[in-house]
Amino acid sequence: MPINTEMFVRIEQVIEANPEQHWQKYFETTEEDREEWGEWQVVDVPQNACATTRCVAGWAVHLWGVDNGIEGELAEVTGQYAEIHNVYDDAAEVAQDILGLTPDQAGNLFYDFNNFSALQAVKAYARGEEPKPVEDGDDCTTTALKAGAFELLRRV
Repeated sequence: MPINTEMFVRIEQVIEANPEQHWQKYFETTEEDREEWGEWQVVDVPQNACATTRCVAGWAVHLWGVDNGIEGELAEVTGQYAEIHNVYDDAAEVAQDILGLTPDQAGNLFYDFNNFSALQAVKAYARGEEPKPVEDGDDCTTTALKAGAFELLRRV
């Protein structure tokens, strides 16, 4: 299956327009989830995250659901997709199928908890290119620094 560049373009647009709703650490979280977990578990959540946040895989599943009139929590949409397309009922596998990724590509993208490098990978896939590998030592701490620099560049 070819890479679904159109879906990657849409994910890029959503993340660019709403960076506070992109959080690679979880497929989907709500404000209520984050309040229940407490600060120790949401230390790297994007600033001003008051709405539902999603990782790249979560956005793929959510947007597919919107396109097909299936709205609700991620688990509901995942289950509907899995039933229709006869794939395992798992958000990562469903997103992999929607995006046309190999297991290695999906693993590298979905389990990269770095918002900045995940967005760079989304942009590469949207252009039909293979993303650059994540650098060793590139983690959530450097994400905050890069995201801050990225935000400054966006304002220029």
